[in-house]
Amino acid sequence: MNFNRPFLIAVTGGIASGKTLVSNWFADKDLRVLYADKIAHDVLEQPEVKSELKNIFGKEIFSENKVDRSKLGKIIFDNESLRKKLNSIVHPQVFAEMNEIIMLAEDKYLVFEIPLLFELGLQNAFDLTINVSARTELRIKRILDRDGITQDKKIIEI
Repeated sequence: MNFNRPFLIAVTGGIASGKTLVSNWFADKDLRVLYADKIAHDVLEQPEVKSELKNIFGKEIFSENKVDRSKLGKIIFDNESLRKKLNSIVHPQVFAEMNEIIMLAEDKYLVFEIPLLFELGLQNAFDLTINVSARTELRIKRILDRDGITQDKKIIEI
């Protein structure tokens, strides 16, 4: 166990704000970058988490025994209660994974890309927070280019 924990850097910001661009800059400087979304996706595949999700959301959120995040997203998009239930299952597991990574890290610096840093109240857990922003028009263009979807659906998220 490492008691001299690394200097922790959080990269956060809204959808399509440029978080990954900033995170990639750190990676190019040979700093280890971890992605909270990736950790969350991995957590969704843990057997105990899948079991809880199946009990709450039903088997229709699964495709080939994997959580279909698109189906799950459609269910929780307009349902705050179900979104809170999902978060109450996934977020503690994500925090535990992040803490384990930090405790075992031998890196001098660790960078975490965390889109919901402030919403989750995690800002004080980091030594440095970088809040990335971009003009709304640019964010919309990035979303449309990246996701190949119509503007109406994602405009709500911005």
